[in-house]
Amino acid sequence: MTRSKWLPTDEAPKGRTVRVKLKSGQVLEAHFAQDLSGEEQPPFQGWFKQRSAKHPEYGFVQIDDPVGWREVASREVKGEKG
Repeated sequence: MTRSKWLPTDEAPKGRTVRVKLKSGQVLEAHFAQDLSGEEQPPFQGWFKQRSAKHPEYGFVQIDDPVGWREVASREVKGEKG
């Protein structure tokens, strides 16, 4: 399987789940989100991953800014180093 190369995070689609690579080398599925209005909840901006795959109702948790992104490939394994 040929993997696509990591792209700059400033080019990542907003609001869509993609595969991201952190400085540590860890690879996660995450999405970029922001709401700076402060109307429904405190303002937020950044990258978020699902808190629990088993319990999606637990919501999302913010992660460190990734160093790259690429499309989610169905054959890749969650938590891989890449």
